Amino acid sequence: MSAPSPLVVTSLDFDGIKSNFIQFLQSQTTFSDYNFAGAGFTVLLDILSYNTYYGGYFVNMLASETGIETAVIRDNLNKIAKALNYTPRSMICSTAFVNLTVTPPAGNTPVSSLSLPAYTSFLSQAINGVNYTYSTTSPQNASLSANGNYLFSNIAISEGDVVNFIYTANTTNPRNQYNIPSANIDTTTLVVNVTENSLVPPQTFPYTLCTDVSLLTGNSQVYFLDGGDNSTYNLYFGDGILGRSLLPGDTVYLTYLNTNGDTPNQANNFTIISPIGGYGNVITSSISAASGGAQAETNDSIRLNAPLAYTTQERAVTLDDYLFLLGRDYQNIGSIAAWGGDKNNPPVYNSIFLAIKPLFGSYLTNIQKNQIMQILQKYNLPTTNIQIVNPDFTYLVVTSNVNYNPNATNLTTSQLQQEITNAILGYNSTNLGKFTSTFRGSNLSDAIEAVDPSILGVDNTIFLQKRFFPNLTQPSSYTLNYYTALQQGTLTSLPGISIFDNNGNLQQAALEENVNTFKGITGYQVVNPGFGFTDTPNITITGDGSGASAQAIIVNGSISQVIPINNGENYNITNVQISGGGGYGAEVIPILSNSTAVLDTYYFSNSTKLYITTNQGNINYPSGVVTLNNFNPNNILNAAQQLSINVQPASQFVFPSLQNILTIDPTDPLAISVNLIPQPS
Repeated sequence: MSAPSPLVVTSLDFDGIKSNFIQFLQSQTTFSDYNFAGAGFTVLLDILSYNTYYGGYFVNMLASETGIETAVIRDNLNKIAKALNYTPRSMICSTAFVNLTVTPPAGNTPVSSLSLPAYTSFLSQAINGVNYTYSTTSPQNASLSANGNYLFSNIAISEGDVVNFIYTANTTNPRNQYNIPSANIDTTTLVVNVTENSLVPPQTFPYTLCTDVSLLTGNSQVYFLDGGDNSTYNLYFGDGILGRSLLPGDTVYLTYLNTNGDTPNQANNFTIISPIGGYGNVITSSISAASGGAQAETNDSIRLNAPLAYTTQERAVTLDDYLFLLGRDYQNIGSIAAWGGDKNNPPVYNSIFLAIKPLFGSYLTNIQKNQIMQILQKYNLPTTNIQIVNPDFTYLVVTSNVNYNPNATNLTTSQLQQEITNAILGYNSTNLGKFTSTFRGSNLSDAIEAVDPSILGVDNTIFLQKRFFPNLTQPSSYTLNYYTALQQGTLTSLPGISIFDNNGNLQQAALEENVNTFKGITGYQVVNPGFGFTDTPNITITGDGSGASAQAIIVNGSISQVIPINNGENYNITNVQISGGGGYGAEVIPILSNSTAVLDTYYFSNSTKLYITTNQGNINYPSGVVTLNNFNPNNILNAAQQLSINVQPASQFVFPSLQNILTIDPTDPLAISVNLIPQPS
């Protein structure tokens, strides 16, 4: 009797498994002539196949749920994260800062100081029709001022309902583990107190979250936290070796805020709900709108952050450590950049620089910067200085000349212009506005051409714009960094500048660049490649400037090109000498261009251009830096008194650098111009 064929186990789907069973049975003599399509046997094969398929699926899912990259059940992710010493982030309260002024009633003898209790409640302005409750999380005191009132300054109030829970330790819970039955808890607001009833009299002690087990003793009054079932959290205590172990009868008191996460962000007006110390005349003034609220950490975020947390080990050494720890512990971050001080010009050694754009607004407040510093000081090395700097915005001004066939579209001219404007704004929201953003002119053109089939081609002119508020009371100097090479002869300023001329008369002036100053060498034209070169010749550059150098490239015994090494400066007359290399007859002409130029202040009088200052500053084209020296305008001719300086980039590829953010300002009516140019069909 022939041996049965081996059972194929590579098929994973139901039909494949059943087919393999049939082939296996048909290979045996007993079932060689059996009709497997018979009703009875088919049912048995279906049961076997289903059982095999179900078992395979179960084993696959079981294996998937043991890996952080493949687990999809939140409870399993929490267990894997715990093995990496990572606790998934809970929901975070949005926090605002307010000042409170309490005025006692007339005729009342006020006390010398007034206490603002923890969990004093406030009601926010309506956000999408809902008023949210905010509370203080710690007590504050204020003394009676000379004008007879009490001022509570920079008071942090956090959104959420105050929740209290009480547990009693007993022998049925030897691990002293307790579930916090609130999926909306902000664990950063959790306050844990334990009353040790074994003492006479009983005493209550605050317990703190353990962040470093190496510092623990058997009496350390700490608690531990990890993710629990159904998006809740488990609280547990020490075992008598690492942290104090609770004794039967000890009472655990929990107080925390149950929050709505990011929904109440931007609340900015608050009303106190109850009097302070019996005084009901309380004025609440906002310092900063509510921000920082966030939903609980997602599964994808846990997969990313748990391994990173294991790598950082709760200390900030590398740039990635700073980015991770701050991104985990501070939620009001729209975009962030970090770099070592050695990248600055001039370098600042032993320093880490952080630039942060908040979720709302453009810049962090001083209070928010202090919050960040308090977070990072817990992890920072003593020898490293942390400096938080503001983003440096560079605005793009786009003029789009669009060729189109008016007979190939159903849109009116104004409708097509609006659609193109929307496409440019869409490109901005998708590709710009972050520290890592790169502007690519070709991608912008593609976005515009995709708007309508009638568009035949796009020619975009891009200006980079810097904005600042000049000092209108005394001469001041300014440095504007565009972080990319700039195109000579393209600088403009707007709006008009009101400034005194040399005769003391007030003129409406503007800035321009004097492109005839400080010439450098940016390239070389090979007039005659020569012949017979067996080695690289020496390139010597002479003239009235200094610093230029270049290198020749030899191909098949001739000079194919000459590459600038250093552009030099102050050249008006130049000569290139070629020596060595064994060849003859080569001739090269240098190409002069402006590496820097002087900025002038001018105005027009009866169509005649007159200069007020012929050395108001300078522009460095390769580095992209514009400097104004002793700039002393009397006024800037717009309501904001803000001056803008526009320059074209040398390339339509503008890359990110340090704290620079490239963006298009959607509120600026001059930021986008669309010109439609009809073409014959």
